[in-house]
Amino acid sequence: MGVADSAAILDKSSGFIKKHLFGTSVAIFLIEPKGFDIHFSEPNTSFLPEKGYFENWFTYPLVQEISRCNQVCTLEKLLEMGLQATPASLKHITAAAIPLGRMGKGVGLILLYRPAERPFQTGELAAVSSMASVLRIAIENSQASLAAPVDTSLS
Repeated sequence: MGVADSAAILDKSSGFIKKHLFGTSVAIFLIEPKGFDIHFSEPNTSFLPEKGYFENWFTYPLVQEISRCNQVCTLEKLLEMGLQATPASLKHITAAAIPLGRMGKGVGLILLYRPAERPFQTGELAAVSSMASVLRIAIENSQASLAAPVDTSLS
């Protein structure tokens, strides 16, 4: 698998979530050796935050902490953990982060967000959480194939 395969995995996962959680937008954060990358799906609404906001709101240590925490993090929990957003920027959205990690090792997180008048229900977050392990495995496999040496010998 290559970079295109990784993007396809993230696109399909985001699309699946958006299809089943009406009005929800998705950003998938992937941990890299010296930071993180954010993969965005097309947002479901026009007023929600842009990539630049998320790059400022989330620090590398925060993304690492969320990805290893083994629990869904509500917006309130994200603020307790150190989310760098102002109250004015958050008054119109609801958000939750689902970690993509296990046993203390995280590869990233899924950030769900939508207008504040439609808070996430426990069942919605549980459904996304249950698919997170499959996404984590797909990401790990994709990253492993990118790191594997390419055999250029002609046999």
